[in-house]
Amino acid sequence: MRVVAVRSFIFAPEGSRGESLTGADLARIAGREVEVHARSSSLMWRDIYRAIANPESLQQAHALVVVAAIRSEEHDEDSRSRTRRQLLTTGAALQRAEDALRQVPFELSQDLEFESSRLSLLCGVEAHEIIGCATIRSRVPQRSAPEPSLKLRWMPAAPVHGSEQVTHVVRAELLGANTAGIVGWGRSPDAKTACDIAVSEIVERYSYRRVSLPLTRATGMAMRLTVDPRRWGCFASEQYANAVLGVAAYDPNEERHWVKGRSLEKDGDVWLPAECVFSIGSLPAKARISPLMKVTSSGCASDVDVAVARERAAYEIIERDAFLRHWLAQRPCSEVSPTSLSVDLAARVSSLSKLGLRVVLGAVQGDLGPVAIAGVISPKQGFFVLGSACAGSAEESLGRALTEASVAANARLLGTPRRPISPSAIHSPSDHGDLYAQRRYFEKALALFADASSETMEALEARWPRSVKQRLRSAGKPACWVDLSASEAPASLDGRRIHTVRVLIADTIPIAFGRDAVPRGMAHFVKRGLFPHPLA
Repeated sequence: MRVVAVRSFIFAPEGSRGESLTGADLARIAGREVEVHARSSSLMWRDIYRAIANPESLQQAHALVVVAAIRSEEHDEDSRSRTRRQLLTTGAALQRAEDALRQVPFELSQDLEFESSRLSLLCGVEAHEIIGCATIRSRVPQRSAPEPSLKLRWMPAAPVHGSEQVTHVVRAELLGANTAGIVGWGRSPDAKTACDIAVSEIVERYSYRRVSLPLTRATGMAMRLTVDPRRWGCFASEQYANAVLGVAAYDPNEERHWVKGRSLEKDGDVWLPAECVFSIGSLPAKARISPLMKVTSSGCASDVDVAVARERAAYEIIERDAFLRHWLAQRPCSEVSPTSLSVDLAARVSSLSKLGLRVVLGAVQGDLGPVAIAGVISPKQGFFVLGSACAGSAEESLGRALTEASVAANARLLGTPRRPISPSAIHSPSDHGDLYAQRRYFEKALALFADASSETMEALEARWPRSVKQRLRSAGKPACWVDLSASEAPASLDGRRIHTVRVLIADTIPIAFGRDAVPRGMAHFVKRGLFPHPLA
């Protein structure tokens, strides 16, 4: 191929970040030689994300610059001259762009790794003709202290079995001091949404491992406690005697570290044991000697809107408490009649059924109201996957639970490796999933659906609470929240600060993985059928 011309494109998609950078600005920066595609309804940022192999480089980007060649079979002197002129013109345009951007709070970044086959679709040129690309983005101020850097990488897309649709999967990782092992995942049919989920998840997992608030060391007697700490976590007596668990019963005369939270229902401070808020490994040595519990990121959530983060965290606690109470008591859920499902849910269940899967949609009931549950079972391959969710309506909650379960089921159908694992070796959610992917164990979970009562979708929707506050008022349970946001944590890809919060609701059971790690002092427990189960 002989290059006889070079075309340059600047894309400023719909939803560009920062209205101060207009199409006219881009045209002025680039010059007449560069084709400028201003905001248009035909191009969105989500169209660009999947074309960039390192999407973290799109942080605070306002426009994408693409340079592509025009091919010709001509070999005369005129064609070579035109090639040189076009290359020089493009180089001059990029130099002008850099010079112009020095006068405004933007910069040209050329650290993109791109997938030419995807980028070619945006430009309408052949993949092999793309020479390079860059972004015009907000200039990032230099920080005095080092901060963890964000790295995103696309994983193989997960095709929806029996469909042309795919679920984009992205892995987020933090690079920097004290960030080893902190990763996040995002999955969505929309590439941009998958990135946002992965970034929020990794910020959540980073922030709860950082003590970002002042701690007070004192006895419980000396603090003005509005809620007995045993309502946040209480174990059975034999669990306190288990040195492997390493938890201790609350003693009001013993000194411990406290952190100040806020009431979720009304104004007012709430003093909380620090080990109920932060990762035990992030606390001072004295706080790790006799902790009341060892929390995970369950009950934490991150979002650019702190109110949304609080709601997500609260719903997560409500969801897991209801599930655990049903499981520990071996109490079945109520099943939603398949004939009463909405058109959308019925179609999704039907498509899974055609793959030889049994699908059960229902609700488990906790003190804080109903929670949606979706079970997908493969008698042929011998696996069981479960999804659960809680939101402002039964329809939305069932849809989310079914999405969670169907993504896991598709992964199993497509050959995700099954590790042989025993209940005593469970230490993580992925271990738990592998346990129920074994023919020996998958039917054990059907206790949740055995002899289930039936109700219509209409009846479930009618009794469904519409908000977290409604659930808390009905149950009469105090709840509080703590802002865990770390100033050095990465921002969202559009440059906004991500808030991380932890929510605690009294008398709810925190989920935990590991042999006998769930606080059994907070629920009725039935040993029948637990074989022994890793959550019991």
